[in-house]
Amino acid sequence: MHAKWLESPELEKYGWIANVSNWEPEDGWFDSRRALFRERFEDWLKPFSTTLLDQIEATPGIANSRLATAPLTLPHGDFHLDNILFESEDQPVLLDWSRPVIGLAAQNLAELLFKMIPLKRFDAIFEIYLEAFNRVAAKPTNKQEL
Repeated sequence: MHAKWLESPELEKYGWIANVSNWEPEDGWFDSRRALFRERFEDWLKPFSTTLLDQIEATPGIANSRLATAPLTLPHGDFHLDNILFESEDQPVLLDWSRPVIGLAAQNLAELLFKMIPLKRFDAIFEIYLEAFNRVAAKPTNKQEL
């Protein structure tokens, strides 16, 4: 999905779809995630990593600056395991497209890699994603497929 819509001029036609490419988390957003991260990775953290984790509130400004020119696409907007159906081993179907957004492919990819898969499968899943993304992105876009 990300590759088909990547930098598509068609996205501009859908003004009703929210653009969430600029990351502006609500107050307290980092507190719950920091606790979850520590619970999952505490044994791996080095002192420097802990220091960075304690300063994570600076992340949105840095990320927004670095991603300001990243290509936009069509992320799901509500991506979690309850919205994925597997018809076969290699054909997932994404359900509940009631909240699509205009944003970065990394938004769904981060949800997949950090919330939905076991840590030991991180590299394998990331490689599968990149292979599929590059395969689809290399094809000329057929407007009927959109």
